[in-house]
Formats: sequence, C-alpha cells, structure tokens
Amino acid sequence: MTLHPGVLAVPDPLLGRNSFEEYLRKLLEWSSILNANWVALCISLRSHEVLAASNSYPNREDLSKSFQSFGIREYSINDIASVVTFILTKSMALEAETGIQDASWTKFQCTPPIHSAGTNDPFHDELTRLLVILSIHLRHLDRNRSNHVLAVATRPNNVSEAAVHADIDLIEFTSATTHVNTPLSLKESIIICDDHLSLVCALDECELISTAFDQESVARSIRIAWVKESISAGLKATMEDTPPFRIGNEFLTSVRDSGVLSSTGKTQKLMSTILDVLLRRNLQKSHALRRDSGGASCTVRRGTDKAIRWDIDYEHHLHVWDMQNGIPEFASVVPHHIMDIPS
Repeated sequence: MTLHPGVLAVPDPLLGRNSFEEYLRKLLEWSSILNANWVALCISLRSHEVLAASNSYPNREDLSKSFQSFGIREYSINDIASVVTFILTKSMALEAETGIQDASWTKFQCTPPIHSAGTNDPFHDELTRLLVILSIHLRHLDRNRSNHVLAVATRPNNVSEAAVHADIDLIEFTSATTHVNTPLSLKESIIICDDHLSLVCALDECELISTAFDQESVARSIRIAWVKESISAGLKATMEDTPPFRIGNEFLTSVRDSGVLSSTGKTQKLMSTILDVLLRRNLQKSHALRRDSGGASCTVRRGTDKAIRWDIDYEHHLHVWDMQNGIPEFASVVPHHIMDIPS
C-alpha cells in the first residue's frame, strides 16, 4: 500500500474539530498497520518535499494549536508527531519498490476523479504521479499482478477503484536493466482506500488464501472475509471482532493439495464454507465425521473434541474439529472419499 502525502498533512483548523479528529484516527490506523507488518507500506521519495511545499507538515507547533483550539486530550501531541516521523522513516520508498524513479506524460485522465486532501498543487501533482507510477508497475512490471492499494486522505463518494488512462512519453527507472518501450498508451485500475476498513474491503480474500504461506496468513484471509461478510450484512466489524478459531498444522498443505485453489469459483466456495462454520449457518451442509461409511460407525473424536465434515461442493469437504470450548479448528480440505482428519 502506498500512502499519498495528503494522508500525513495536518488539516487546516478552519475545517473544524471533526476533520482534525478524523485525521488523527486514520493516522494512528496506518501506524498500527505498519507495526503489525501484514501490509507493505510505501511512501514516495517526494513526500517530505510535498508536505513542506504545502506548509502542512504536522510539526508540534501546528498540532499544539489544533489540540488547544479543539480541546483534544485523548491524544498526545508528541505521539502524533512521532507517528508521522515513524511512517516517513520506516516505510519503503515506492520508487525502490516499483523500480520506477519517475515518468512524464502528455495526457492523464482518472475516472472517477480522485481529489487529494487540500487544494495545493503539490498534492494534486503528486497524486497524479503516484497513479501513473502504480499503473505502469501493475501493467508492465508486476508479474504476479499482486494487489497494490493507494491510500488517500478522502475518497469522493467512497470510490474504491480508479481507472487511469495516460499517454506516457518517458519512464525513468532506478535500474538500467529495467526497460519498457515508450511512448505508450496506458490503461489500468488502481484500488483506492482512505482508512483501515476500506483497505480490508479492497482486499481479495480468495487471492490472499491462494498465496498464503503460513497459518497466520491463512487466518488473516479468513478474518478479512469475515469482516467483508459482516459489512455486507450491514454490521460494523473489525478484524479483531472475528469469532475465535484455530488453523490446524496440516490445513494449508491440504488446501493446496486438494485442488480447490485451481479456480476462483472453488476458492470462493471454500471461503464461504469457512464463514458458514464461523457464523454457524447452513448447518445442513455439516454432519459428524464417522470412521467409515457404515450406519453404526461412531463419530471421530480427539479427546472431547468432535470431528465435523462440511460440504464445500460435491468433490470437496472441509474437516473441522469442533472443540469442547466451542472454538472450531480448521483441520483439512479433502476429496469426498477421504474420511481422515489430522489430529
């Protein structure tokens, strides 16, 4: 995720207390994400320059005036100033991450228009530059086509994606070995967010579980799916609100080996079934996992934990340990004829 410098710019006190408190809230959210280390956070090398040119670098004196004017005591001035410094010094440089130092263009169009916070030209120009760099990167350099989100201070009409169309004259790369033929006409979509919740909603849980590399990354994809499901139901939710669950030691390997990641449709059915377990819905899709197909076969148990078999589709099943404390442990994904469950 790349932060537009407008995210760090302290708002004009004339915009009022609500605007200033919203700025503080979002700033702390981005800092927590950087600390949590589950999103690679980038800023452009021009961020300091843009903040200085617009006279909106959040120094302690400006923060002190706003804190006093609005009577804010929930936050510390030093803490907020330190957060900005932390983000500016600890985030990766977008130019180094993408390998694009700069670019020039003769035509640029963004649909719908994404306006940066404030009315200063440095913010507008840098926003355009970031959209161009990200578009070039995603279209021509990112072989994995991975998600890359642009965080702005505000999203007009809660826009979640912007279509960029630009005619590029020249691209300046950080390495002499990288090359893209110019001039070129570029069309690309960029994901836009303006806070932690809109970031979560912009992420693709199916892509995330498909590229998961350990139990925590699997768990994170499930939490993101649960938050998005809750929001679609009209509920307020954060990843911390997700019902407790566990990921078995062999779960990720079984998911890869099962073939459910071979198509988006199958992966979506897997995620939907996992949500069924967490939300205790569609219970007709579940039944006790028995030791064999015999009618008198007993239920598989692990001490006091009970093994449950959930239907993903006709071909695949999700095996879950229903633990005595009510917390599910996702154990494995298997073909329909497999009755085993990792203990």
